[in-house]
Amino acid sequence: MAGSRRDLFPSDLESDPKQNSKCMKKVMKALNSLHGEFIANSLADLGCPLSFQRFICQPCSEANTLCAGFDPESGKVVMCSEKVSIMAQKYVNIAVAHELIHLYDQCRAKMDWNNLEHLACSEIRATMLSQECTYQLQRKRGNNAFKTGDIDKCLKPRARDMLTMMGVGEPAAKRIVEQVYLPCFADTAPYDRVPP
Repeated sequence: MAGSRRDLFPSDLESDPKQNSKCMKKVMKALNSLHGEFIANSLADLGCPLSFQRFICQPCSEANTLCAGFDPESGKVVMCSEKVSIMAQKYVNIAVAHELIHLYDQCRAKMDWNNLEHLACSEIRATMLSQECTYQLQRKRGNNAFKTGDIDKCLKPRARDMLTMMGVGEPAAKRIVEQVYLPCFADTAPYDRVPP
């Protein structure tokens, strides 16, 4: 693959201690939110207790359009301090929940993050279960065509975007997402159903 998560989250950028501190406070709040605590408890139930040390705040590449990412090599979740420090808490909660689902998938399924089907499936699940595809959030992102109940019109493009960001061509990304969509959409663990 042409791209990698390490390219998006380089660790050698100069850090702003004030931004990092504000970012970590927001991350801690998110981990103590209803969804944060639920997923953390579910991780513990699987034998993968969550440590706050898994989360780091650091500056991210200017080319990075994400605010967070899971690094499977280190097992850490990188939060982009320059973005997270100015985000509303409810959006930080969504970003943290998204990354926690990746951690859950890693613990439960021993993911092969180089397998594009695994990556697409985890992205579908993380986007769906973190509540990123709500009507309000899609409107805020400028997706004016999105209607309540159009969740696949949010989930599929988000999973395709992640694959293309990792260097996969658009046709291949679309094919991979379509292959895994239904079983991954049906998998709502650790929840019984998609949270409201």
